[in-house]
Amino acid sequence: MSRNLFSKTGVRYFSNESVTYDFKDLIIDPEQKGQPIYELYRLEEKDMPRTATTNKAELMGYLKRMIQMRRTELEADRLYKAKMIRGFCHLYDGQESIAEGMEAGLTYDDCIITAYRDHCQAIARGDTPYRVIAEMVQKRTGSSGGKGGSMHYYNAKNNFYGGNGIVGAQIPVGAGLAFGLKYREQKNIAITMYGDGAAN
Repeated sequence: MSRNLFSKTGVRYFSNESVTYDFKDLIIDPEQKGQPIYELYRLEEKDMPRTATTNKAELMGYLKRMIQMRRTELEADRLYKAKMIRGFCHLYDGQESIAEGMEAGLTYDDCIITAYRDHCQAIARGDTPYRVIAEMVQKRTGSSGGKGGSMHYYNAKNNFYGGNGIVGAQIPVGAGLAFGLKYREQKNIAITMYGDGAAN
């Protein structure tokens, strides 16, 4: 069933049944109306999706995981300030939608490698907040047995190849993950995440 994103009063609503949203209806800023929805690089605009179908349960699942990620990051912040987390602790709070949005379009057969800001990526890839925090406080029950700390989560079962403490060092590894998928003729993708420091 296709519906407009907004009711007549302009208030957003979410139905219990599946709803299809047109991306152009998501643009609220009057100055952006009629502008391209996104810019493309080496992609054909005609091949890009224009709508998305979702339902309340799916959206609430996204929200629940993002809240779980935020609470984990806030707890990590508290533990770091209490000197229970030693070494580095690069937090991701405020960016949870990146991890959750990526996972909404991926499967665990797709590969991800990232930099050192990786707690929420680990949770999005199937790790638990308990194991993420346990890793940061160097407990054996942590994601990497307490040996990796804040920057080195790893989950090969779900194709999460962790964070990397050296700026930009994950990029060649990500290229290797992509070549591995190509050689095995898998129709999956490899994502390498990096920030401004690695791009300059």
